[in-house]
Amino acid sequence: MGRFKILEHTADGLVEVEGNTVEDLLKTSAVAMFSLMVVLSEVEQKVEKNINASGSDVPELLMNFIKELIFLYSTKGELYSNFTVKVKEENSQLIAKATCYGEPVNKERHTTAGEVKMLTYHRFKVEQDESGHFKATLLFDM
Repeated sequence: MGRFKILEHTADGLVEVEGNTVEDLLKTSAVAMFSLMVVLSEVEQKVEKNINASGSDVPELLMNFIKELIFLYSTKGELYSNFTVKVKEENSQLIAKATCYGEPVNKERHTTAGEVKMLTYHRFKVEQDESGHFKATLLFDM
């Protein structure tokens, strides 16, 4: 898995994410987002949910992927700590298929730090270097 760093930002969650592949970038971004909300080591892998996202390029795919995770969290009340992600290109679109592993929120057992409401376009950036390595900056509205 790639790595991420939580950066200081007033009232919101700002993270810098790195990944060796598109799949790695998506997975690491998902882990980074949920780490803003909960101590991930407290989240057991009791349920699994499948999601799909698409985009015409990597930035759009990443934005849509995170939107799907936020929707899943807000409608199912579940936290996720592990992800498998596969990306393929089909009809000029990048398609991500992911399985999310986690469990329902348990306020007595989970140490929470707030809820992610959305990923903003402000400061949103995805770059790829010559070796194919990805780096993204994500600002979450908390």
